[in-house]
Amino acid sequence: MTIKKLIFISGIILAIAVSALIFSLNVVTRSEEAIQEAHEIRALSLLLADELMESSRSLTDLSRKFAATTNEKYATEYSDVAAIRSGEKPRPVSRDIAPGLTISLYDLMKEAEYTQIELNLLYWGRYLSDKLIDLEVEAMNAARGIFPDGHGGFENGPPDRDRALNLLFSDAYNEQLALIAEPITKAKSLLDERLDEAVSKAQLEYTRSRTLVWSVVVLLIAISSLTIFMIWDKIVKPVLQCTAFAKAVAEGRLDERLDYDSGNEIGSLADSLKFMLESLLERITLKEQAEEAQRLAAEAARSASRMKSTFLANMSHEIRTPMNGIIGFAELAMDEKSVSAKTRDFLVKIKSSAESLLNIINDILDISKIEAGKVELEKTPFNMSDVFSFCETVSSPKAEEKSIRMHFYAEPLTGRKLMGDPTRLRQVLLNLISNAVKFTSNGIVKVKAIVEASEENTVNLYFEVRDSGVGMTEEQVRRVFEPFTQADSSITRKYGGTGLGLAITKNIVELMGGDLKVESMPGVGSKFSFTLRLETIAVEIEEALEDSESLALADKPHFTGEILVCEDNAINQEVIIEHLSRIGLNVTIAENGQVGLEKIRASQEAGQPYDLVLMDIHMPVMDGLDATEKLLSSGWDRPIVALTANVMTNDRESYLKHGMSDCLSKPFTTRELWGCLAKYLSRSSGTETVAAQFSPANRGNENGGAICGELSIDRELGLQQAAGNQALYERLLKSFATDNARSFDQLSEALRRGDLEQAHQLAHTLKGVAGMIGAKKLSEAAFEVEKRLKDDLCDEAYLASLHLELTAVLSELTLN
Repeated sequence: MTIKKLIFISGIILAIAVSALIFSLNVVTRSEEAIQEAHEIRALSLLLADELMESSRSLTDLSRKFAATTNEKYATEYSDVAAIRSGEKPRPVSRDIAPGLTISLYDLMKEAEYTQIELNLLYWGRYLSDKLIDLEVEAMNAARGIFPDGHGGFENGPPDRDRALNLLFSDAYNEQLALIAEPITKAKSLLDERLDEAVSKAQLEYTRSRTLVWSVVVLLIAISSLTIFMIWDKIVKPVLQCTAFAKAVAEGRLDERLDYDSGNEIGSLADSLKFMLESLLERITLKEQAEEAQRLAAEAARSASRMKSTFLANMSHEIRTPMNGIIGFAELAMDEKSVSAKTRDFLVKIKSSAESLLNIINDILDISKIEAGKVELEKTPFNMSDVFSFCETVSSPKAEEKSIRMHFYAEPLTGRKLMGDPTRLRQVLLNLISNAVKFTSNGIVKVKAIVEASEENTVNLYFEVRDSGVGMTEEQVRRVFEPFTQADSSITRKYGGTGLGLAITKNIVELMGGDLKVESMPGVGSKFSFTLRLETIAVEIEEALEDSESLALADKPHFTGEILVCEDNAINQEVIIEHLSRIGLNVTIAENGQVGLEKIRASQEAGQPYDLVLMDIHMPVMDGLDATEKLLSSGWDRPIVALTANVMTNDRESYLKHGMSDCLSKPFTTRELWGCLAKYLSRSSGTETVAAQFSPANRGNENGGAICGELSIDRELGLQQAAGNQALYERLLKSFATDNARSFDQLSEALRRGDLEQAHQLAHTLKGVAGMIGAKKLSEAAFEVEKRLKDDLCDEAYLASLHLELTAVLSELTLN
């Protein structure tokens, strides 16, 4: 039997078994409903019969109490009972049947599902009870002194309590009272017998149906097990045999034999392998045999591996077909309204198991394609920030579920784009990030891309994914990249997975010219890293700089012009003034958009308009977007550069659509500022060498450093933000400690008042100034709060993280 037929027949059998399971479940549901209905009928019918008997007893008891005491309270209660039973007054809300309705007990019994014999017996009991009412009324009237006049009317006389009591306690009254219980008791007995028979019948059907369900479930499990066994026996096991045979031949063990003669597709593969070995043995002789055999065996092994991979790739559709059938029928069964909760749970587990098996098959096919050399890398231009943004979007939901903090940082390449395969690079990073999140219960996952070396048309990028998860031992690290291998069996049980993900990732990294490495320590975490050498192409800013002197970090440019900076934060004002004045520019500060417009009008009237405007987006009184709109509507034709801490792609596009010329992200590097200014301003001839502090930070220690225990403030980065001015940087740190001692309290107070606009502004300001002094973690925490306040979704976890980071920064400043 061919593999295609085997898979098709297995799928048909599984589909029939699932259909039988659905039918059996429907029968079980109907049986359960029949039993429930019988019990409900019994309860209702018995309540009505008991109410008839109880009402008769109540009337007797109340009439006797009135005859003995002549207390009108009993007469009133007697009338209420009789009126409720006859349907003249509404039934009490405390009744289980028809509460609050005005309906007679007689009508309720007609609507109940009694047989005619049962109903007749109840009617007879009611008739006997009604006859007693006449005698009871006569006795109660005698107690009042009301007697029949013999002509159909009544006459008053002295109350005769003795007569009333004699009538109600006479032997004739008691005998008639006893007769009432006989038909009612008989009716209840017949009802019990009838419903017991109905329940027994439904119970028998339910028992048979459950037996059928379990039989079908057992059959389904048996069929699934048989299918898995046949797939193992007819596909997986022969493929492994062929692989082992090919490996043995590649290692020079030419006496190895492959005993597999099935007539299916794998049999053809085995025949091809055996034929290759026979040809190999026939063609080699003596000394040349050893050399030729080694080469041909290696070629045979590679060919066999490619054939195996090609075969698995071609069989992917056939393997997925029955799996899709299992998943589809399970989903159809889950949609049935009659399926019980327990059965639905069974179906959910069947579907989940099938999907897991499908993922395993996909991983096997993926690694087979790599081994077969069918993976081709693209070569297209891309930005690393776009790759990181995609990875953050995909991985953040799972990290947020586990309350794991994630940090992404990609060092910008000013004026250049990378050339490579962004899709495969995303696959590598997402696999590493997914593993980091999976094996981290709490803590942090850091992802970064750092420029190690840069030439005119190439760049060396160092990638790192670091977590604070469970970590691995040295032995586990040695085996972590082996296909079908997990660190140990307990990891498979606890976290799941096939052990193929890292093997695939390592292969892709190697195809891209890198080498994936891992460092790990149990209980501390793991770090996966690799370096890629990628080509680059120049983009618009680089083309602009080619016409003038290079803006390499070693050469500080000088510009000419008047700059207006619209910025509300004092620290940012001081930093920007220092940066711009150092490269020869005259700077004017406006604390908001409204003041900025006034200064621009004044400069135009004086005949000395500004050459460029740096416009902060978030400011009080008038924000940057409104100010830009008003400025452009007045005829302004000079460049406006957005100055913002919002760095997402859609934010940048929004600023450009509002008419801004460019966007400069806070915190910015010196080179990023120079590159932006070079597009719009004229440069003077003077240059000077920048101090050594402007060189990129030494990252050698960082790559091998500890995972925990980092400082809250990166002073080297902060010094770069202050243009290398140590005195300015110290003033910035002091100003930050003074200005932000109560910033979190102010933010919390704004949230309590419901002032989301002020809270958003406070978080935005804190994000910018924190980045300016090198407090990256605090800046990121403030960014998370700002982003969620924008969508009204900020929760306590993000506020707590912001408070923690701010406290750490303030404490570090206090200690120093």
